[in-house]
Amino acid sequence: VDQVNKIDKLHKHDLLQTVALLHRSFEDTILNKTAIVNGLFNALVFRFVNIYSASNTVTSEIKNQSMLIYSNFKQLISEVTFLESPSFFAQKLNITTSHLNYCVNASTGKSVTYWLQNSMIIEAQRLLYYTENDVKEIAFMLGFEDHTYFSRLFKKITGETPLAFRLK
Repeated sequence: VDQVNKIDKLHKHDLLQTVALLHRSFEDTILNKTAIVNGLFNALVFRFVNIYSASNTVTSEIKNQSMLIYSNFKQLISEVTFLESPSFFAQKLNITTSHLNYCVNASTGKSVTYWLQNSMIIEAQRLLYYTENDVKEIAFMLGFEDHTYFSRLFKKITGETPLAFRLK
């Protein structure tokens, strides 16, 4: 993985001092420990934010073809449907399926299929939470012909059955 921002020696020294102080405060038994640790953690986060903001190497998503393709792919999922195949989305983006897979994987570390399934699971969870429809109806609404396959896939991805999710 390429490092986007280089941290100069002065900032590195400041970061390491802040981390050391945070660590000592976390380990010590002191009054107001929680407030001190939270404050130091916030200071550390804002130090990183400042380093990033001041960086000369601003990477734009538009300049990065993979990120642009991934962004367009995510937009298509929200506009069209997650029920379509990866080749459908590739065709809509005027690229090959393998190039779509490459760009999405390069941008996110996850496959096109992962993102399609993720969108399906989010919609399934929304329907389970906000409707009274039974699991079988929801499976059919999501385009599954076999509700047991839907339940197995849901459990494989989320670690729980649709019914367990609803009861939670």
